[in-house]
Amino acid sequence: MTSTLDEIRSACLGNANPEALLKLLLRNGAASEVAQHIRTSDAPQEDAGLLDRCFQALRRGLLSCAAGAGEGEGEGEDEQAPQRRLERGGAALFKAAMSVMAGDADESQLRAYPSLLLDNLDLLKFQQLAALLSDICRGVEAGSPGTSRLLQLLPKAATQLLEAGAPEDEAEEDAGGGEEAAAAAAGGGAARGGAAVRHVATALHRITHADWVSERGSYAVQIMEALRDVPMTPQQLQSVVIKSLSVCGACTDLAALPSLLRQLMRLAGLGQRALVLRGVLALFERLEAQHRGTDGRGPSQVLQNVEGTALVIIADAFKYDSALAQELLKSVRSSSVAPSPFCLLLLFTMSRQHKLDGQVVALLRDLVVRAFEWDAARSRSSWLTSLPQLPRPGGAQLREALLRAVRYSGVGGEVVVPGILALGAALMGGCPQAEALALVQRNDGALAAAEAAAAEEAAARRAAKRQQPLQPLPPRPPQPQQQQRGPGSKDAAASEPSLPPLLRGSAALQSALLGIQLLQAAFEAHRESRPDVLRLCQQALGGTAGGAAGGGVGAAALTGGGGGQELALPAVLLLGNLAARHPALLYEHTGKLKDAFQSFLLLPAPVALGLLLGVWPLARSRRDLADYLVMLLRKVMFAREAASRLVAVRSFLFILLQQLRAAAGGAAAEDEEQLRAAAAAAAAAAGPSFSQASCSQSSLSQMQALASGAGVSLQHELQGFLRRALGQQAAVRAALYDGLSEILLVDPGSRDVVLELVAPQFYRYVAEGAAMPPLHCKLLVSGGSGSEPVVLLEPLPALLACVRRLVALCRDPGVGDDPRVGGGALGLLADDDDGGDVVMVDDDDDGGGGDGEGQGTEFAVRSLVRAWDGFTRRLLSCEAEHFDLNCSADLNPATSSGAARQLQASCLLGAMEVVMEELVGIATGPRGSETAARSGERLSRAFELHCRVYDIAREAKSQQAGSRAKQTATGAAAGSGGDGSGGGGTAPQGGGGGAAAAAAAGGVKRARELCPDLVPVELRPPAMSPGCLAKLCNGVLRDGLAAEAAAVEAATADGGPSAHTRLARSPVFQAFVLRGCLNCLRTAGAATGGALSDTLVGAAARRLGRQAEREAAALGQGQSAGLGGGGGGGGGGGGGGGGGDGPEAGWKPLARPLMLLCQTVLTTWSGAAKRPPAPRKAAGGSAGAGGAGGPAAAAAAAAQRREAAAADSLAALAVSCLRELLAAAAGLGGPEAVAWVLRGLPIHSQDTQAQVDEVDLPPDDILLARLPHFSDMMARLMTTSSFKEAASLVEVVVAVARLLPPPGQRAVSDVCWELMDQTEPQVTHTGLVRALMAAHVTLRGTEDLPALRAVAGHVQEVIGKAGDETQAECSAPGALHDGTAQLAAMEALRLLEGHLAEGEELMAAAVRGGGCGGGGGAEEAAAGAGRGGVAPGGGAAAARSVGQLVEALCRRLAAVVDVLQTVVQTRLGNPQVLEVQTEVLIKTYKLLGALAKAHLPTKGSAAAASAAPPPPPLGRPFHDLVARVHRDLTPPVYAAVGEDLSAAPQAAPQAGGEEGGGAMRLSSAKLRRDAKSYSRLVHAIEDWEKQLLALEKAFKAQGVNLMRGAKRSTNRDFKIMAR
Repeated sequence: MTSTLDEIRSACLGNANPEALLKLLLRNGAASEVAQHIRTSDAPQEDAGLLDRCFQALRRGLLSCAAGAGEGEGEGEDEQAPQRRLERGGAALFKAAMSVMAGDADESQLRAYPSLLLDNLDLLKFQQLAALLSDICRGVEAGSPGTSRLLQLLPKAATQLLEAGAPEDEAEEDAGGGEEAAAAAAGGGAARGGAAVRHVATALHRITHADWVSERGSYAVQIMEALRDVPMTPQQLQSVVIKSLSVCGACTDLAALPSLLRQLMRLAGLGQRALVLRGVLALFERLEAQHRGTDGRGPSQVLQNVEGTALVIIADAFKYDSALAQELLKSVRSSSVAPSPFCLLLLFTMSRQHKLDGQVVALLRDLVVRAFEWDAARSRSSWLTSLPQLPRPGGAQLREALLRAVRYSGVGGEVVVPGILALGAALMGGCPQAEALALVQRNDGALAAAEAAAAEEAAARRAAKRQQPLQPLPPRPPQPQQQQRGPGSKDAAASEPSLPPLLRGSAALQSALLGIQLLQAAFEAHRESRPDVLRLCQQALGGTAGGAAGGGVGAAALTGGGGGQELALPAVLLLGNLAARHPALLYEHTGKLKDAFQSFLLLPAPVALGLLLGVWPLARSRRDLADYLVMLLRKVMFAREAASRLVAVRSFLFILLQQLRAAAGGAAAEDEEQLRAAAAAAAAAAGPSFSQASCSQSSLSQMQALASGAGVSLQHELQGFLRRALGQQAAVRAALYDGLSEILLVDPGSRDVVLELVAPQFYRYVAEGAAMPPLHCKLLVSGGSGSEPVVLLEPLPALLACVRRLVALCRDPGVGDDPRVGGGALGLLADDDDGGDVVMVDDDDDGGGGDGEGQGTEFAVRSLVRAWDGFTRRLLSCEAEHFDLNCSADLNPATSSGAARQLQASCLLGAMEVVMEELVGIATGPRGSETAARSGERLSRAFELHCRVYDIAREAKSQQAGSRAKQTATGAAAGSGGDGSGGGGTAPQGGGGGAAAAAAAGGVKRARELCPDLVPVELRPPAMSPGCLAKLCNGVLRDGLAAEAAAVEAATADGGPSAHTRLARSPVFQAFVLRGCLNCLRTAGAATGGALSDTLVGAAARRLGRQAEREAAALGQGQSAGLGGGGGGGGGGGGGGGGGDGPEAGWKPLARPLMLLCQTVLTTWSGAAKRPPAPRKAAGGSAGAGGAGGPAAAAAAAAQRREAAAADSLAALAVSCLRELLAAAAGLGGPEAVAWVLRGLPIHSQDTQAQVDEVDLPPDDILLARLPHFSDMMARLMTTSSFKEAASLVEVVVAVARLLPPPGQRAVSDVCWELMDQTEPQVTHTGLVRALMAAHVTLRGTEDLPALRAVAGHVQEVIGKAGDETQAECSAPGALHDGTAQLAAMEALRLLEGHLAEGEELMAAAVRGGGCGGGGGAEEAAAGAGRGGVAPGGGAAAARSVGQLVEALCRRLAAVVDVLQTVVQTRLGNPQVLEVQTEVLIKTYKLLGALAKAHLPTKGSAAAASAAPPPPPLGRPFHDLVARVHRDLTPPVYAAVGEDLSAAPQAAPQAGGEEGGGAMRLSSAKLRRDAKSYSRLVHAIEDWEKQLLALEKAFKAQGVNLMRGAKRSTNRDFKIMAR
């Protein structure tokens, strides 16, 4: 007998009618029997068909029952029995199928079950669906093998359960009794829905509290995917997200993390986006700390791979969910800490999307710039520095995070590279042109630090590798210091040299430097970024932002960065850094490097020069690139612009010098003595040199990298190139002469080549024989007649300097130094009649040709020596009249002839300085003591001629008609001119710099058009080298230049001092030395194209020097000689503690001697002397013709006046030299460089000097040890009534003091206040009083406002308090008296204005909606938290930080009000002081109103949308501030305004006499002006009180009363009675 199961199976296999199968299933126990069979069957795949046929039959039966129930509504309960049997049968089959799905059967056999159950899920009712959810949860909790299959049923089951609702009995049970049960019985669906929601919530609770990862397996992905389609409330979704984040955080298999993140980001689309983003960012931050790489810095390679995949996944989520992307931007904008590296990579990934690229780049750039701006503001204020940090990241944190993110992004670089390039270009394009010089110096310092760090790491790796064979043990773990080091600390130290905050530059400069570092790091870390970085540089150099649309990633980045010439210099620096750090990587892109030179001729001259010099290190190893650059230089040499030709000459000379230095392998000579010794050594060694290329077999080792020709052809090619440069403009030739002089120092064997080039030029301008004058000055200048421009044709000082150095090489070392012999080194000291005539040599003459080329060269050498000696002797015998320079000559620069003569005078002055430098070298040489008498006599004669020409040129310029405006403009043009090349009064690059400066000054268009090369003689850069100027400074200090004191003090025939001593003691000579040093320093630090070119050349030389040192160290040859003066420090940084080698600058030899000379001049200063009166002209018009003494007496009187004027100017020159010298040192190397310079001064206590070794002392101690010298100098100037110079020196002292720690600054403050006590002589210079007062207050640190309060009290004692008839006893210092107190009050107001500006900066940075309505920065701050980088961080910690900052601001403003009320209650009568007082009061009340407004709570949508913390609470400091303003400030302000307005109309008739006079009109104008300013003041006061009333209304429930103590009647009754 067959069973029911067999019949059912047979019916299914025979495709029986569904009605027949339904009848079988309706038998008692049939469905249960089928379910039992399915549970125990070994063939679940076959049972799936049986199950499907059964479900179809049950569905047919349920449909029939539903139709029958609709037709017969009055049927009894027996007719519903089949329906209940069908429902129970379906539930039994479902439970059996669920048990099979939860089993561990093969997946292939159970593949059909989930879809089968999903299709028939509607057969279940409420109880069955609830049971199904319970079974699913049970399977998840148990971690059954079929969990993934069960979870496929979860979304539809939960949804269908919520839609089905509960039966009436369960609904009644949920609803309870009474009215709720009645409502449920009436058909209310709320109770039914509540039951369904309860079942779903229970299921979600069970799932979220289950273990998603167990030993049997991980089902987290399947669970998250299933839960994503389950209807959930926000709280349930939050629980699911938290559970998902915890599972991701506990995931030990990093490879499984991307799939979890994909499901997590899909969950974020349902809501809780902020929670998901915070969790993901925290997760990767924790993973990066756990999974470190082998070096202990960046993440491991496995984690980098995972991060790359995660970036792609999250970027896809951002693409389809813009709200998620905006949530990330909002969180970064309001974060109180720097974004994590993964967050930054995520932002870079977002920038690939078209709709988000601009927002991301703008956000990051704004974050960086504002962080640097706030850091700069903090560094300028001791008060801001003492406050807690803002709840947002700082500049250093952002720099470290960005560099770390770029360096360790790993896989996925192609995803983040576009964003990195866009941000780097945007940051680079923000540096202003005025800070180009500082950008080059800072970049060089950062590059040197990075190279030093890389060298240390390489040395450590080599040492570890050498020790590895000795230690066969397993590799040791990272060192403890490496484990404890913060993320990216090594990289941050390597990329940024330590500089004081005051010397780090502006925010734009630091941002540009960070942009360069970002692109450099991207080029190093990401192979796919290298073509784009080079393409960006190419487009930046070409300025093709408009045409960059098709340029790919680089074009987009360039467009984001602004394009144009703003990116040219940063792009050049970037290429130079890449060439220095990664030459091997650049070799792969040589073609793109060549493309970068396509716009070479269109670049500014300094930028073009920097580009070529930056890339040149690559050409040393790549012959094709070297040939390309040399060919480019040849083309540029024929360019139309003189600036381009100057670039070609300087570039070519730089290449020559570096090649020669590399071949020499030793240090270059520094003066003529070393040069002669080097020449003798080179002649003895007979080694190869620049000039020794006699045949093709001899390899020219120095020139192998320049061209491909053999020795002879290369020599002729180089000589031809240099000879072509001799036909260019004066600026080009000046650069050529300077380069040839350097070549002579580096390669003495190049004498013959330089001789062939320079000698014809020298002979062209030297007169033959014994003719006087020895120079053809008229050939030096073109023009001078009519209105044609006057142009300098020959830079005579540079030419003579080169010839002088060449002559030093040409002198025969075997010939003695007898002054009577012309061939010796001292031929200049021979008598005038002992020297032979000048011998001119034609270019084609070979000197007789008897023995060939050798004899011709020797003859040319002897001829040049004799010609030079004869020229110098004749020049010393000249008078100014020999050159048509006298008082009657036309030297007016506004006329053609006068401008020509001024140029000739400048050239002549430079020539005299070159001759004087040779005399100085002789006097300080080894034979100086023997030739002291002759050298002193010759030097005195040369200086006398120099003084005569200088006085004629200067006095003629100052006496021209209408000279004031023209002289001012010409001086401005001169101040920016000169490139330090010794051009003898010429502006750099053809005078473009001087012309531009003159145009900026305005008003001298005529003079500029006539002579663009002219520089006033008093501002002309000296033709002497810094070394010569240093010798002159030492000579003045030692009372003579001779080497031995006995020779210096040798008595002459009349028993007086020697010539050297008389010259050193002459005030005119001392002024000449100081003026030369000052102009040398100004030229070196001028913000011109010439100074920028020099800085770029120096940076390139230092890079090559460091590279040579590394190569020598790698080869085991020890430390190599630095090429181009380059050291490992780079960037001009001095050694630590002032004990290093000092800053790498051209003025370095001059620094310490000049420092000591200035200190000596100022400490021995005796004050300005009365000049002798000028002689009166006689009736006939002749000056002194009939008087006693005649012309001799007039000349003596003129000399006396000149000496008196020079003596009077010594103090001002010394102070100016100190200012320029210390400012230049601070800009190059910070406190270390300043300390190195100040070591030229002895320690103030000589007993201590002998006991202290300052080599290892920190810079602060060295600076503090020299500050007493500055105190002595200031005291000396004040006691001699040199108040103007003392005021300038105070500024210098303050600049040095700001480099000290706070205790040192307070010590300087005390010294300045002590100087205020001087009473004899009485200080009458208000500028000095204001300078001392400002120094005393600003250097007090956080005690500045109490000090200012004391100063304001002393001012009130002197002037008197308003309303007091009797004046109190005065205890003020002596410098404060009736003549200075009024303007001292103005200085106090200016200082208060600075404190208010600090408060505005804090308001704008920390408080939402902070800032006052007066300034632009405050208006930006009032925009709220919607802008990037403005809003402070969110959270409770950020709110506490903002509250602390606001309380500190309230206390600060209370102190400001305390000082201000003292000033307001002082009887001020100066109109200027009253105007400043009104402006300060307006700013004060505006800031108070903004502070009150910041406490108002936000309302409505603004509060919901704001990411900033809530407004700060109304604390006790704010209440105290309000009370103090009401009590101490507002009433005196109204009283002072009323008194001032009532006093003016009463005084006007008395002063003016008749009605309508000038005094009345003046008084009326002043009254109208005051009425306008006072109206603004009253409006500010009323606005402040309006904000207080609004606060009272907002905090009414707390009983806040902020208007207590305010005199409303007085305030409201105030009126301005203007007539």
